[in-house]
Amino acid sequence: MRHHTDEGNRATNGKTPFCHGFTLLEVMIALSIISIVITAVFNLQAQTVVLNTNAQFDTKAPFLAQFEIAEIIADIPNHREDQAGDFGDEFPGYAWRSSVKDIESETIGSFAEKMKQINVSVTFNEEEFVYTLTTYRLVQE
Repeated sequence: MRHHTDEGNRATNGKTPFCHGFTLLEVMIALSIISIVITAVFNLQAQTVVLNTNAQFDTKAPFLAQFEIAEIIADIPNHREDQAGDFGDEFPGYAWRSSVKDIESETIGSFAEKMKQINVSVTFNEEEFVYTLTTYRLVQE
């Protein structure tokens, strides 16, 4: 038979009371594990955002460069050597630079006089990302 005192779970028979709960060490280990997991999840989220931005740029930039090259080719006689601009409100943060140069080549001889090198660079986020496309076109005068 057990004898109880006014202190609750503590018996008078000399045994130590049964404690409910966790020790400080167990709580510290649990908090450490939780903090490591949360840090890993936040790092994963940050990487996902960066990869998403990269994927969007890698998808849009080639199309925007092709669009700009098509505009240059349509009006190549009037195109100045170096130009720059942006893509407006439809593609905020995206900008372009272009250049049209004459070709000099001993390999193709006089045919090179009719060739133009067209370079278009598409940038995003103030040149954090850059995509450059170069093409050559025969220009009939």
